[in-house]
Amino acid sequence: MDNSYKVLGKTISLKQYADIQDTINAIGRIIRDNYPAVADIAVRVKADTAEQTFRNIWEYVRKNVRYENDEIGKEQLRRPQRTISDGKGDCDDMSILISSILVNLGYHHELVIAAYKSKDKWQHIYPAAYSSNRQRYVIDCVPEIPYFNYEASPIKNKIVISMKLEELGSLSDAFAIRELTEPFNINSLEGIADDCQQLRLLQGLLGNVAIVDELEQYDTV
Repeated sequence: MDNSYKVLGKTISLKQYADIQDTINAIGRIIRDNYPAVADIAVRVKADTAEQTFRNIWEYVRKNVRYENDEIGKEQLRRPQRTISDGKGDCDDMSILISSILVNLGYHHELVIAAYKSKDKWQHIYPAAYSSNRQRYVIDCVPEIPYFNYEASPIKNKIVISMKLEELGSLSDAFAIRELTEPFNINSLEGIADDCQQLRLLQGLLGNVAIVDELEQYDTV
């Protein structure tokens, strides 16, 4: 935990019945209004190259923010300074923090909202940042991700939100880039060393997963 941040705990309900678009808009407002609060972290992680800077951000968040799910039935969005102060958060909070750091550094980046199990079940959000030569780097810090610049796949559907400071007030224009219709194939998860690691990753991304039969069907239990 980074003990240089101390924030008074206060929770505000933004909307009683929120959908994915409400969450997207709230994330944009939080980043727009709070990114200056983590400017000093941006200075600390900045390196000579974009790749090393992005790696430093990944390592900083992995070291200082413990993954913890929201309370059941609530979508909780922390300000970036609150995430550092609490030393915990879920993928929303980590993405807000990382995006806020990237805004301070002036790097073009995007937030990817992904559905792994079905096209209309949004399960994860993570940032991807771009170097000046348009090389894309994934900065996904949840525990199931084994290393920097790893992107879990396959993704059945996703929303990609371009994060530019001048556009953060109009995130309602976010749209689904493409719909992926390929059937889920457990054997096509990339970068997995063995079956046990594969199952652990699935459990983290999709919930507690049971492999039902050899036809690669699956269900939550």
